[in-house]
Amino acid sequence: MTNLSSLCYKLPTGVVFVQFRYLEISAIDQSIFKYFNSVESVQIVESRPLLKVIVPGNFTIKQLTILKTQLIWIHFQANDFITGVSIIFSNLQEVPPSLKNLKNVEEIKLQHSSIQHLNLDLLQWCRMLDSLDLSYNNIHTITSTLNSGQRKNLFLLNLSYNQLKTLNLEVLTPLGWFKYLDLSQNKIELLVGRFSSDHLYSITLSKNRLKTLDFCQWLPMPSLQLLSLDTNELLRVPNCMHHLRHLTYITANNNKLTSIDMDAFGDMDNLTILDLSANQISFIIFREEKYPKRLERLNLSKNKIRCNDPKDLPFCPLDIEFQSNHSESDLINFETSTFDRATIKHLPPTLDELEIINSKSLQRFVLPSNLTIRRIALIKTQLSKIELQCNDVILQLFIVGSKLQKIPVSLRNLKNLLNFKLQQSYIHHLNLDLLQWFNQLDSLELMQNRIQTITSTLNHRQQRKFDMLNLSNNQLRIINLEIASPIGWFKNVNLSYNKLELLVGRFSGGHLQNLMLSHNRLKTLDFCQWELMPSLETIALDSNQLLRLPNCMHQLPGIYNICFSKNNLTSVNMDAFSDMEDLLDLDLSSNHISLITFREEKYPKRLVELILSNNKIECNNPGDLPFCPLDIEFLPSSPNSAWSRNNNSLQRQLTITTA
Repeated sequence: MTNLSSLCYKLPTGVVFVQFRYLEISAIDQSIFKYFNSVESVQIVESRPLLKVIVPGNFTIKQLTILKTQLIWIHFQANDFITGVSIIFSNLQEVPPSLKNLKNVEEIKLQHSSIQHLNLDLLQWCRMLDSLDLSYNNIHTITSTLNSGQRKNLFLLNLSYNQLKTLNLEVLTPLGWFKYLDLSQNKIELLVGRFSSDHLYSITLSKNRLKTLDFCQWLPMPSLQLLSLDTNELLRVPNCMHHLRHLTYITANNNKLTSIDMDAFGDMDNLTILDLSANQISFIIFREEKYPKRLERLNLSKNKIRCNDPKDLPFCPLDIEFQSNHSESDLINFETSTFDRATIKHLPPTLDELEIINSKSLQRFVLPSNLTIRRIALIKTQLSKIELQCNDVILQLFIVGSKLQKIPVSLRNLKNLLNFKLQQSYIHHLNLDLLQWFNQLDSLELMQNRIQTITSTLNHRQQRKFDMLNLSNNQLRIINLEIASPIGWFKNVNLSYNKLELLVGRFSGGHLQNLMLSHNRLKTLDFCQWELMPSLETIALDSNQLLRLPNCMHQLPGIYNICFSKNNLTSVNMDAFSDMEDLLDLDLSSNHISLITFREEKYPKRLVELILSNNKIECNNPGDLPFCPLDIEFLPSSPNSAWSRNNNSLQRQLTITTA
């Protein structure tokens, strides 16, 4: 449009939003902006010739968006009206100094530009600022002269996808003023200096080059709950983790860790999820006197372990050792085919724990009723038969690496068993009726077997509460939840790494909190026959073949974290998650999504992170486009709604990762 001033005569009364597209002018100033005093939001989109903009002080809009231009310079006169500025895909090489003239600006977004430096002193001028997003730039350095005496509480600082290498936190005090701090996808090698914050909730340091990390100079941070360190080069767990004792969630996957002493996390009374997958870990040790007491999920998948003698083993083991304060005996390379009463008489009478490890001769194990050992572990044996006499003392029985083909029927004789693990064996079937045998069972772990079927005759009148059911790495294809109802009696259920194609039947789980269905073959999923499950908090559905979101997601209102990465989704309507009032994190990465739709009247109100990276989008007309866009629509509920007036609280709180 060559005569922009004539547009003012065409604007109907009450227009609150105007978009300019394909402008063929190099500069915009007051001569154009003065005609839009009744407008609340202005967008300038795909106007490649545009180089310079002057925003006048009497410009009464609230939101200014400039997208896909060649903008090299912008000046803001003193203005008390503007609350949001977004400049995306420009040639800006610095943060405009005149931003300090926007006294009431709440959100600044300068993305996909060429900015090389950030001075956080900007925060002292923009006193209403809540969110600062400078992702996808070329920032090498950050400076600040502000100190703790000028402290503020802000929401988001996003510096992902930049060129940062070293950060001296001692001269960057304002980093601790934000609730969410994203430093991912940089080249960070060092974080140094003292650091403190009583407001920081989440730090993301993923996808950097950290080889070592030290929190010893950090003051205790009671507010910090989420720490992401994945995809770095860490050789060991950071020093002084006890300074971050209130963390609930830590990811350190895709690093170079080789062994873990859980002492490091022993002071973390709230830690529930620890992701150590895709490292090189071969050994983990828990000590009874010091470990994270509330830990519920430890992810150790995809650890590349070097076998000392690969010809000797069908797999390379990751050893997890639980050290007790009680007396114990390790029988390594035990050379007898049968362990029974005749063997036991040679053991110390006060023995509390017994481990038989790497004993290729052991084929038969007989446990007498008068044995007072509380914990037995049989690891890497040729065990094919086990007889357990009535015993009220045994609390833990672990069998890892055996030739057992069935769960021992005599297991029912261990009335007070707390934890049962039968792993890396040849079990084909699980009958959950075994749960009625025990008074105190807490966990049942049968991963890395060949289980194809699950059955049960138990009903809801016999229901009890258990902690962990782990059936990962088996051969399950179809589960009828109606005849496997005790699955819902567990707090944590892991069905990942099977061949699941169908979950069918009615299902209830008033105790179920975490459900893992990752790495299966699910093409469709339906929760409509599930009863309402307010207790369910996380569900992992990554690495399946889902073509669309599951039906009746409203049956899971308590979810705060969902992972749908690595499926075949093509579009997502966020209505599906609208009843999830606690949903914070949604991972939709590595799908084929080209459209996401948010509607103002129906969306997850507390969502703070939406991951859309690595979506393979097919272009309808690829010759016409330099890239294939992923469209995110925010649809207002009415012409006069908050979103129509560009007062979108969701956009201010939401971090969207697309690269």
